[in-house]
Amino acid sequence: SRIRCCAAYSAGRCVDYWSPSWQIFLLMPDTELNDSRGRGRIYEVVALCAAVLAAGLLAATIEPVEVGSPASDARQCIAGGYAEANNNMATHSTWVRVPGHSCSLGASRPLYPADGEGDVEKISSPLLEFLRFEVSEGDFAAFLQSVGRQRIAVRNNETLLFDPCRRGGSAIASGVSSAWYLAPPDMLKEPDVNMPAVHVSWAEARAYCRWIGGRLPTEEEWECAAKAGDPDSDNDAFYKERTDINTFQGTFPRFNTGRDGYLRAAPVDAFAPNKFGLYNMPASLEHNGQAPAYVLKGGSFLCHPSHCARARPSARSKAPPDTTAEHIGFRCVRAVSVASARLRKDGL
Repeated sequence: SRIRCCAAYSAGRCVDYWSPSWQIFLLMPDTELNDSRGRGRIYEVVALCAAVLAAGLLAATIEPVEVGSPASDARQCIAGGYAEANNNMATHSTWVRVPGHSCSLGASRPLYPADGEGDVEKISSPLLEFLRFEVSEGDFAAFLQSVGRQRIAVRNNETLLFDPCRRGGSAIASGVSSAWYLAPPDMLKEPDVNMPAVHVSWAEARAYCRWIGGRLPTEEEWECAAKAGDPDSDNDAFYKERTDINTFQGTFPRFNTGRDGYLRAAPVDAFAPNKFGLYNMPASLEHNGQAPAYVLKGGSFLCHPSHCARARPSARSKAPPDTTAEHIGFRCVRAVSVASARLRKDGL
């Protein structure tokens, strides 16, 4: 595997070291860190990286690279180097305060009772902070660079893609679902930093949220934030060709008109925010939620009335936690302390 050592203090200077035998496990599962052999590998890689970096700083043949330039390899040397990653800050990691409010869970006419959609139930949603945007590829790349690991889809060289006109790959089902197939995640070699992070497993999503001081939202928290105080936000959403959310328009699955401006996933800031200031809720991507339910919320760019009318806040679906796919993303939430809430109320 490839080990890249970057130093923010050395004008973005990077040193590559190649070895077939090194792997770092810093995320899932937690028990791997308790394994003496795993800890030994981590210590050895840290020592190796320090030695290689020191050698690189002394070598006259290493050409300095301007941080942020194409030559700096944006996928691994994120602009700002470790200075940015160590502060757990990234391009789109802005928190928005969602006030505590009365929320109507469920829908007046559930479309998919078999999914667990239910009738309207009133609950009290607490004061929380949500990420304004879905976690972007730029955010997630900063995280991966900081912890020194590849995402699971890349390591396994396999992820779920959707293409009814595909050539190659291994179909995982028949009928319309045959458009889903397993293939190498080649699109992750040069991802757009403003696009939402996809091909991310549940454990990786959880680890990222912990890294920035948050967690994955519960189903109730996500739904209430998506509805933004509007109890009728679900009604008739799929009986109009809406262009203010990213769904599949046209004849599913082979012809998408793209009237909303996008044929697949949209950038994290593509559509106007809701009343709470949250972008792309619902639709564009389904979002991972907390364990043990592993519920997906929000629908995606593949939702269509004839196939998957789930681009509604009350809609829900599921996927195994190790699933990585092009239509599943995530965003994070965190609690607001009483002291912080009081300061905000007092205008401080």
